[in-house]
Amino acid sequence: MEISCFRGSHRVLLLLVILFSPIFCLAEVSPPLPLVIDFLDVGYGDAIVVRFPEGGSMMIDGGDPEHGPQVAARLRDLGIVRLDYVVISHFHKDHAGGLNAILQEFLWISCKWRGE
Repeated sequence: MEISCFRGSHRVLLLLVILFSPIFCLAEVSPPLPLVIDFLDVGYGDAIVVRFPEGGSMMIDGGDPEHGPQVAARLRDLGIVRLDYVVISHFHKDHAGGLNAILQEFLWISCKWRGE
């Protein structure tokens, strides 16, 4: 009398596990991209850049007018070519003043007119 732990379909299952386990071990799973928040130095005001894992970007405030070109240069350094969202916390010069220089380059607005 033969005693076996693996009978019939169990042997097939064991064989499949042995054959395909290297494939699962070699499969590379990339970690999800992080949410990145950059606080830019604009003196007294605020300028915050949020980069989303899906690839979008958002600017919160833009500092004062003197720092607008510096913020635009920093956005280019970060590889941002477009701002998907712009948030202005309030319309004081040290929060919204620099946005003029930034929005001219990085905010793409598309308008559609309804034809008659």
